[in-house]
Amino acid sequence: RDMYFTNNSVHLTGASSVLSIGDAPKVFYNEVWDVGYLQTDGAVVQIMQAEAPGAEIAYNWIHDVIKYGARFDAPIGEAGEGRNGTMHHNVIWNAAGGLMVKGDYHDINNNTVFNSTLGKNDMIILTDNDVNNGNSTIHQNAADKMADHRSDSWSLYPLPSGTYWDNWNGYVNTTDTVSNQLVDPINFDFRPNTNSHLDNMSAGAYDAGDTDPWTAGVSWTYSPMSDPISGCMDSIAINYNSNAVFADGSCTYTALSSSSSTLSLEVGVTMTPYAFDYSTPFLADDKQTAASSGAVGMGTNIALDSNGAVHICSKKESSDDLYYTTNASGSWDSATIDSGGNVGGDCFIVLDSDDDIHITYRDDSNTNLKYATKALSSAIAASNWAISTMDNNGDVGNFGSMAVDAEDRLHAAYYSSTGTILKYATCLTGCTTPSNWDIETVESTNDIGKFTSIALDSNGKPHITYRDVTNTNLRYAHKMGSSWTTATIDSTSLSGSGTSLAIDSNDHLHVAYKTNSTELAYMTNQSGSWVKTTLDANSSGSWGVNYIDIMVSDGDILSVVYYDAVDHDIFYMSNARGVWERILVAGDSISKTSSTTMDVNGDLHVAYYIDGSFDDVGYAAVRSLEHRPQFEVEPALPTGMLLGAENGTIYGTPSVFTELTEYTVWANTTSTSASATFSMNVDWELMASVDHLEVAKNTAITPITFNWTAWSSGVSNTTSTVYTSGDSGNYNDIAI
Repeated sequence: RDMYFTNNSVHLTGASSVLSIGDAPKVFYNEVWDVGYLQTDGAVVQIMQAEAPGAEIAYNWIHDVIKYGARFDAPIGEAGEGRNGTMHHNVIWNAAGGLMVKGDYHDINNNTVFNSTLGKNDMIILTDNDVNNGNSTIHQNAADKMADHRSDSWSLYPLPSGTYWDNWNGYVNTTDTVSNQLVDPINFDFRPNTNSHLDNMSAGAYDAGDTDPWTAGVSWTYSPMSDPISGCMDSIAINYNSNAVFADGSCTYTALSSSSSTLSLEVGVTMTPYAFDYSTPFLADDKQTAASSGAVGMGTNIALDSNGAVHICSKKESSDDLYYTTNASGSWDSATIDSGGNVGGDCFIVLDSDDDIHITYRDDSNTNLKYATKALSSAIAASNWAISTMDNNGDVGNFGSMAVDAEDRLHAAYYSSTGTILKYATCLTGCTTPSNWDIETVESTNDIGKFTSIALDSNGKPHITYRDVTNTNLRYAHKMGSSWTTATIDSTSLSGSGTSLAIDSNDHLHVAYKTNSTELAYMTNQSGSWVKTTLDANSSGSWGVNYIDIMVSDGDILSVVYYDAVDHDIFYMSNARGVWERILVAGDSISKTSSTTMDVNGDLHVAYYIDGSFDDVGYAAVRSLEHRPQFEVEPALPTGMLLGAENGTIYGTPSVFTELTEYTVWANTTSTSASATFSMNVDWELMASVDHLEVAKNTAITPITFNWTAWSSGVSNTTSTVYTSGDSGNYNDIAI
């Protein structure tokens, strides 16, 4: 009840009751027209008998409708609940009956009603043979036709004496009409003309002296909406339409095209390799130097913000400072964050949902774990970072890792040399205050807790992989309620360094780590128990692996990036295409200590140390194997010609004649497919002994010979005697 419906423009809507909004409604300043075509019964503003007490209908324009304009309803021929409503200052015209009032104790005043249709009266005040409206008040209204009947006149159906006064009623006041007494009703100026009968009686919805007369309907300018545009609404798609408001399923993520529609080749002539143009919005392979101001590349760790910009922490070795590098501005910028002592080792960086930056790192001078944070929008200078000591309880803070949950709570795992234990810390707000970190010991048996990697499941619960240094095993811990459950998941000797943990959409765990001193291994509990796979190894035994990252894309596709600590190369592996494949990310024997993160599309961003005379921060963009196309052609190419399965290049030396044929080349990824067509023919070739010849006049040349070497029947010019008995050889014939 007591609902307000105000300042609306209502057009082409409504069935029986266009506006019916409950008990005691307040309907003000609305314009309603051309409505109610589904049914002619009822009224534009319909107030049922139980809704009438406290109802107020005022300052409305209602016009050009096929039903009553406004109506107080009540039972026919008996006293009902339809009482104590008010209608005032409404203008109603071209309606099939302007106002209909049933019930009793209503106040109906200052309404302007004219030009009702279908022979109906403008104001219909029904008494039902003196049952109703004997106590209502009808005053200062302007109507051409007012009576106690739907269509008959006042002389036959007058209102009860004492219920009405100062009304202009065309049945009684026959000298003029309502509309003739208005300033400009066609253009919605319903003020009475000065000194008109309406003006002198103060009858109707407006005063003649109004300098700013009220208007009904919306108070803003309505602009019809243009036809909505449908199209691709995914911003990373090739055909993204920024104007689209409806997605039509047309998004295209890859395209393949051919710059030439026809290739004409010759038998025996090696063709110039021909490559197709492949387009994709996904990350392109790239390598850059991100920072080069001194020895700044040690111990890099990388994260991305919500816009895909890169953020890297590292240790500036020349001055033992914590160093920060980003391309958030569009170009690479760097700054020293903390220069208080020997700091910055084992740094780990994450960003929360607000793009606030959080870094944990080791303070070697004080053997503490430190924490630094700032808002992304703040400048990168050290003065904008809030820095504090996170844990100073002993010799702590090596081998740290961090994660952030859906509530932006930070979770950190790290090693404490004091006690040789694994520690866990969490903080929700005010994390620059050390007391806001809740710190606990996860496991303390043996020398335990190096090479930590922490990840959160779908419920925000922490899971940690780490090394049991005493037994050289891989360990795993996860929090159950308030306690931790721990287990050895790989007891192979010399295992558990360089661990990295990821959790997929089904909360299955995936771990990449170094095992057996020389191998890169992968373990998962996806099947319900732990299964181990060797991803990479070196039979000589001299190959080492460290700085490993495993990541899971939205499609639960695995990616592993790792550092070959012997040859100083960085590799990427994935099983996106059904088998584990390996790609070189950075080499040259100076690419070290990588850190990798994955963007929302499943592509990879790698930060690493460029050693040698550089000591720089390197950055590599790596397109995921999910998005790397493999090329196929149909029908098969002529003999001697090949299509590069990874690069889409046609090459080779055709050895057979081929009529003009149309070929389709397909570029297929794990989730997309694109194609292009071209035509090709291979013709015979006559080979000259020289490509060109220039000689002096009157000088003999070396004879030029032409060989038909492109094709051979296998028959050479020779003679031999096949039969010599008697007089033979006349009238011979031969068939093959």
